[in-house]
Amino acid sequence: MNIFQQAWDELWAGCLVRRASGYAWKGSDGHYLTASDLADKVRELSTGKTWYSGRAGGQWLNAARDWLHREVNAGRLQSHNFGRGHISGERFRPAGEAVTETELKTIKDREARKGRPKPCHYSQHGYGGRALCVKLRSGYWGHRSTAWTTKDLEKVTCPRCKNLLTGATVRTA
Repeated sequence: MNIFQQAWDELWAGCLVRRASGYAWKGSDGHYLTASDLADKVRELSTGKTWYSGRAGGQWLNAARDWLHREVNAGRLQSHNFGRGHISGERFRPAGEAVTETELKTIKDREARKGRPKPCHYSQHGYGGRALCVKLRSGYWGHRSTAWTTKDLEKVTCPRCKNLLTGATVRTA
């Protein structure tokens, strides 16, 4: 048995124990594993270092992802990542294992949003500027927003921005 299979078997056995006991683990309730989980376990098995001694490096993670995708292609595992098109956040479980109610709700919610147009916010700087509704909401200036912005008032579709532009309940920062 290779080290990846050994790591998977140990991790999945732990998932089943947690699921049976009702203990929630990383929000999965023991219903899936990620490539990071597998990489950390493989590192632990091969080097003797436990998972809390630092997340697995790129070599372990890439090898874990490759192994997981080979297992999915062979039909022994199934994967799910909400249609993102990349591995980030991808969840793996044995083939035939059901997705959780929470995952089903997320899938349904994403499908419902597909037909809706993305809101366009107002920014005095136009495209790429900070949205008015976010700018006035808090003093936090964290990472740059990816929201669609415009300075053309007729193209603004965000209800909060529209209210702020018309003067309805404007709160200044």
